Order: sequence, then C-alpha cells, then structure tokens
Amino acid sequence: MHYTLTDEILIFNERTLRRVRATMDLPLHGVLAGQPGGWVEHESNLVGRGWVSGEAKVHGDALVAGDALVTGHAQVYENAKIYGHAKVSWNAHVYGDAGVFDDSEVIDNARVFGNARLFGSAIVEGDAQVYGDAEVSGNAWVSDKARVFGNAKLFHRALVGANAQVSGTARVYGFARVDGDAQVRTPRDLITLGPIGSKWDIATLYRTTGGHRLHVGSWTGTLDELPGEVDRQLRHIDATQKPHVLAEYKALEALARARLAGWK
Repeated sequence: MHYTLTDEILIFNERTLRRVRATMDLPLHGVLAGQPGGWVEHESNLVGRGWVSGEAKVHGDALVAGDALVTGHAQVYENAKIYGHAKVSWNAHVYGDAGVFDDSEVIDNARVFGNARLFGSAIVEGDAQVYGDAEVSGNAWVSDKARVFGNAKLFHRALVGANAQVSGTARVYGFARVDGDAQVRTPRDLITLGPIGSKWDIATLYRTTGGHRLHVGSWTGTLDELPGEVDRQLRHIDATQKPHVLAEYKALEALARARLAGWK
C-alpha cells in the first residue's frame, strides 16, 4: 500500500472521509513519503499508484487507480472510475458510472457523469458537461459551457465549445470546430472537410439554433458570407492558383447548400 489512512476525519455529505498520507515517494505526482494527501472514504477508493491531493475527495464506490490523480477541490464519487494517467482537478466532478481513462483530464468546473467515457488525451474544461452515454477520445476538447450527451462521440482533434450542444447520435471528428449555439444531434448535422483553399484550412459546417454556422480556418460566417471571404483570399494568392482555390470553394458551397436543404 502506497498510503495510509490518517486519524484526520472529515464529515462530508453525511459520509466519513479520512485524509491519506503517502508511505513512499510517488515521483510521478511529486509526492514524498510522509506527505499528506486528500480525502477518501475507503481504502478501496484509491489503489495502484493513484493519488488524491489537496482538498480533493473520493468517496462512495468510486475508484482512482493506475497512476491517476485527483487534486485541488475535485470530487470523484458514486461509481466513477479514474484510471491510467488521467487527472481530475480544480473543482471538477466525475460521478455516476462515468469513466476517465488514459491521459484524459477533467478540469475547472467541468462535470462528467452518467455513463460518459473519456479516453486518450481528451480534455473537458470550463463549465462543460459530458454525460449520458457520450464518449470523448483522442485529442478532442470540450470547453466553455458546451454539452455533449446522449450517444454522441467526439474524437481525433475535434473542438466543441461556447454554448454548443452535441447530442443524439452525432459524430464530431477530425479537426472539426463546433461552437456558438450549435445543435448537432445526428451525423448529418455537420460536415467537416479539408484541407481547402489557399491556406489549407479545415471547413466545418454545422446546424445551429437559428440556422447554420461555417468555419473555414480562423474565418467564421454563413454560406451567404462565404463569397466575400473567398474574394479576400483570392487577392493574396498567385494567379495560377486562383482557379483551383475558387473551384474548391465552389464545391464546398455546393455541398453545404445541399446539406442545408436537407435540414429544412
């Protein structure tokens, strides 16, 4: 056992928690033997070389295992599982039957609950929530006040932020960027393609509360505004490349308008 339960007791939500103390050095967590840690309800809450530090709390039937870390004022409870090198920090909560695995992180005031799963190097931060049977994996990132739920899946390097809602059977992947007031419920509510244009950008079109939104690289607008952005790009590229760039954007617009027609 790499820690012992101390006599320091905290009554929290009608549960009796005890502070842990390291019995050996834990270099991965920067912990020295004899250093106090956070709070657990049972020895079964903390196994392997997992660690809980600061005022973080692990209770109920929750499990922190492998080399996982729960720190700050974070909480892991009910039947949640934190494995691998995963990290839960700041004021984040992971609960229900949720699982955070591999090198994933849940930080700030984020919440992961229900049967949600995080794999790879996924990050959930800010006030974001991932719940239901949703999965976030790869290098996908959920931030701000975004919600990912239902059976939705995010993977590769997808970014979901602002007030976006990704739910149902939605799949967001590649280098897709979904934000604003997005309402992505099915795979047909989003298109991601690229690289495109003179800057080899990724284009993402998605459904919103009031219609649609289009990202092309750092540019954001609507399909009606796209020609103005294309004209701007064409002014700054070699004349020999202009026909090719223009053809790509025309193909993007045609595909996007066909998809929008199916949303009506």
